[in-house]
Amino acid sequence: MNQKENGALKAIAKHVGVLNKELGIVKNDVSLIKKDICWIKKI
Repeated sequence: MNQKENGALKAIAKHVGVLNKELGIVKNDVSLIKKDICWIKKI
């Protein structure tokens, strides 16, 4: 594998890591919204 390919793979891996982090944040938001809905139903 040459330097160019290696750099491209690293860039892709970084991008995937960022996407995974964003997905994790979205999942946290969704679970918080579900908690809020459950709490609202109790009132």
